[in-house]
Amino acid sequence: MTYRESPKGWDGIVDQLLLEFEKLPGWRHEYIDQIKEKFGGLRVYVSPPVFELGEQAERLIRKAEAEAWLTCQGCGTKDDVAKRGNGWVFTECSACHAERRRGLPRGRPR
Repeated sequence: MTYRESPKGWDGIVDQLLLEFEKLPGWRHEYIDQIKEKFGGLRVYVSPPVFELGEQAERLIRKAEAEAWLTCQGCGTKDDVAKRGNGWVFTECSACHAERRRGLPRGRPR
């Protein structure tokens, strides 16, 4: 899946979103352009634009984006998560933040 560039800590959120998309009438997998992190948040880009896909698709995307703000992008925990960084913005727990600052690999192995 070349369109998927989101951090591993958000895999569960993205997987759930993809499952929910499959339930939408007329949904096609090709509608997804890109799923990624930007400015510490989850971004989901679709074609046609989400407003053309309907309110249900837009709600699903907004829900996933909101959940990502509360989930560590490094390990997936919801404990002690905050926007962190200086210049580059990360949504991460304090443990992943400390690991990133020390230059260690973050989160669980893929």
